[in-house]
Amino acid sequence: MKTKTFHQTHLPAIEHLRQELEALESLIQVSADSVKLCAAPELSAAANVLQMAADRAFEASEHAKKLEQTLLAELDQEDEA
Repeated sequence: MKTKTFHQTHLPAIEHLRQELEALESLIQVSADSVKLCAAPELSAAANVLQMAADRAFEASEHAKKLEQTLLAELDQEDEA
């Protein structure tokens, strides 16, 4: 019962974290794409940095999504028990 309470308490926070990471990834990706469209050689370093940040945000959101799915699966198993 304690584990279920822990999961239920933290699940909304993890869901919110995942949503925020996905939103950040989208914003950073749009920024990177906009800088790339300028096609100015002096902005290529900025575009690369933005792309790296977008990639890292995407990876972090994927980890958060897996954590969220794991907690949901554990809650389902506890409900079945």
